[in-house]
Amino acid sequence: MKGGKCMDIKLSLESGFENFKDCFDHFPYGICLIRKDDALTIDYLNESAKRLMLDVNPPFSLMAFIDMKEENRNAFIQKHNEDWLMNIQFNMGRSFLQLRCTQMPKLDHHIVGLLLDISEYQSDEAQINRIIIEQTGITVLEWQRQLSRYYLSSGAECYGFYGHMNPYKFDFLQKEDIHPDDWKEVKNTFLLLQKNETQAKITVRLKDNDHSYLWCHLTFFVMRDQEGQMERMIVTIHNVDEAVKNRQSLEYWAEYDPLTGYYNYGKFKEYARELIHNNKDKKYALCYTDLKNFKFLNDIYGYEEGDRILKYWADKLNLVSREKESFARISSDHFATLRTYEDIEDLVSRFHHSVHELYKYQSATNKKFPLEVAAGFYLIKENDRHSIEDMLDRANIASKSVKGKPGSQYGFYDDHLRQSVIVRKELEAEMFHALKDEQFEVYFQPIVDIKNGDQVTAAEALVRWQHPSRGTIPPNDFIPLFERNGFIVDLDLYMFEKVCQYVNKNKITDMMISINVSRVSAFQSDFVKKYIQLKEYYQVPDGILELECTETTVVNNPRELNTIMNKLKDHGFLFAIDDFGSGYSSLNVLKEISTVDVLKLDRIFCTDDLQESRNHAIISSIITMAKKLDMKVIAEGVESLMQCDILKSLNCDYIQGYLFDKPMPISAFDKKYRDLKN
Repeated sequence: MKGGKCMDIKLSLESGFENFKDCFDHFPYGICLIRKDDALTIDYLNESAKRLMLDVNPPFSLMAFIDMKEENRNAFIQKHNEDWLMNIQFNMGRSFLQLRCTQMPKLDHHIVGLLLDISEYQSDEAQINRIIIEQTGITVLEWQRQLSRYYLSSGAECYGFYGHMNPYKFDFLQKEDIHPDDWKEVKNTFLLLQKNETQAKITVRLKDNDHSYLWCHLTFFVMRDQEGQMERMIVTIHNVDEAVKNRQSLEYWAEYDPLTGYYNYGKFKEYARELIHNNKDKKYALCYTDLKNFKFLNDIYGYEEGDRILKYWADKLNLVSREKESFARISSDHFATLRTYEDIEDLVSRFHHSVHELYKYQSATNKKFPLEVAAGFYLIKENDRHSIEDMLDRANIASKSVKGKPGSQYGFYDDHLRQSVIVRKELEAEMFHALKDEQFEVYFQPIVDIKNGDQVTAAEALVRWQHPSRGTIPPNDFIPLFERNGFIVDLDLYMFEKVCQYVNKNKITDMMISINVSRVSAFQSDFVKKYIQLKEYYQVPDGILELECTETTVVNNPRELNTIMNKLKDHGFLFAIDDFGSGYSSLNVLKEISTVDVLKLDRIFCTDDLQESRNHAIISSIITMAKKLDMKVIAEGVESLMQCDILKSLNCDYIQGYLFDKPMPISAFDKKYRDLKN
């Protein structure tokens, strides 16, 4: 029966169509013959129609091209069953087609359709939709199973899959189109869509025409027939390469130090916790390293050179790292290192090895600067409950305990060190209150003129902290702390004013008083102004106040200090260099500084070896040189008559030390020396 019916339609078509064939074949517009059935099967296309339909060969169902839900198709056909007059619009590739149909005599089983390309006359809505898609940079792809064809919007040509898609397969992306690391995800997505999923979203790297990869966000929409078979698939492709790379960049720099390229502090803490937790069989130590005098190196050679040093040091730390270890730059010139170790000797040996690598930089660059390291170790105990932050704080405490020592040094944390830190923190918390309450007291130590009858003609003002609960705190316990935190500026000015008050109150005219000035205070922008104002306010005579700076202070910036002291000398100040001879550049200091009135010999010269010919010769040379430069000489740390006699024989001017007296409160000094004199 089916074969007979198809034969009848064929005969009818052949007999009726012959009358129109020559006309249809040469007609400039697209002509088609549509069978009067439920599928609206197209049995014939002329050449013009074939071009419009992208060479789809009859027979095929027109309904496959009509964007209409399945439940509405029968109603559409019935509506036009009476006269089979239709006016339909649909997409074909990138063209928008209109089909106008009518009946013709002698064609009982077919209607004639006129195909027109109306792409230029699409609706405003369609045009707007197209513009929106193009402006958003989204590529739209549509696959239709029944017609075995793809439709691609503009922009698809930039992708590697363009031009080799198989219209008979819905999985248009092939392995060669995808980044190798993403292929598995794409493959699994297609498998899910083929089974039962109707929607999926993935972000993968697609190959472009230059064979590089672009991050793209793909959204899949699948439409199925009543049997659940995939009938149509629409894919949107959104180029998100820039956004993904920006996010990846942010994620990278959230974990890595931009200067060294290694872990930053945050990532280091995370990874260190993981290593310690996962390797219970290993002994770990946390090390805190500090490049000494790094600020000085930056100031002398510039920040670029400083950055190169930091990068070099980081590379060397990485070089000596073992498996299951980590390190990071945590701030400026400070580094944290998590080390495995067998015993203490192992840690010490590795420290010396890394320091040796650092010394190589100095040799290679021919730069005359000391590259030295202060390192502190915290030995992590089994089942240690401290956080990484607390462990690192303890390692830092150990590093600070050796930072003031010459050369590269290391130290190990213990509870004694922590207790000393606690004390320092407590002192810092109390220092401003102590200054306000005048807990800092001026002590005088007499300076003796050994050339004029061992008379006390001068004194050095020294500070003591009279703490209400701790008692007298010696300066060595707080002066270095105050120099580090900057409070020494306030304390120096306080001491200077106290001396000025003393001079004014007692109308001192015959005694020189020396006051220590730290390197921090001396280079403050308002240092000269404030000290001159106080001297004038308290009407202190010229030649009474002597400012002492250590040899180290002078060496670091001699020219600037010389300028400062010249300004003060113009207002009646004297200037002394303290601890002379303790450094390596003592003679160079005198060459750079022309404002020195007094040299104070470091106490290292006043030992039991003073009488040895070598030491004798050195001190004699210094004193002779000072005399030629019109300077007075004071020897510190004199504790015996033998030392005093030798210094007298060498023409030394003054001595200071326990041989005569210890530092004492001003009231005791006046009673013992000033009252007797008066």
